[in-house]
Amino acid sequence: MLFSFKPTILLALALTAVASPIANPTADETNTLVARAQMKDVNCNGKKFAKQDIYNAIQQARKVQTAKDNHETGYAKYPEENFNFEGLFKVSTTLYEYPLVAGGVYSGKLGVNPDKYRVVMNEKYGYVGSLYHITGNSFKNSGKSGHKSGSNSHKKGGKN
Repeated sequence: MLFSFKPTILLALALTAVASPIANPTADETNTLVARAQMKDVNCNGKKFAKQDIYNAIQQARKVQTAKDNHETGYAKYPEENFNFEGLFKVSTTLYEYPLVAGGVYSGKLGVNPDKYRVVMNEKYGYVGSLYHITGNSFKNSGKSGHKSGSNSHKKGGKN
């Protein structure tokens, strides 16, 4: 009985073509790692937010910003840039904040006033931490240990 190597060789060539490695990114494509905080339940001065509340706020921030980018109207200022003047977060990327709601989500629509609690994310919607407004226009960190409280003025500026 003769054994033909022709089908075996064809199969090997076909599998080699399918299993080819993916090309390396070009110089224009950047591969960067961005530090993210671990998303967990937080306690902002007695107000508790579940991990799901934080996740929902970040997802809604993305939806609202996409709508704004598509020139849809009826949205308020959030997500807005958080300039981190207080130095609460030790990151070098641009930060944004969005209202944080326990058991719900801030719609982002005009005429709806958010409470003082915020989720802070980077430009790729990666969670950085949570904070809340204190007297005046300052913030206190509530989402990550090892960060200090701040008392410098927080200037407003938005990503519209």
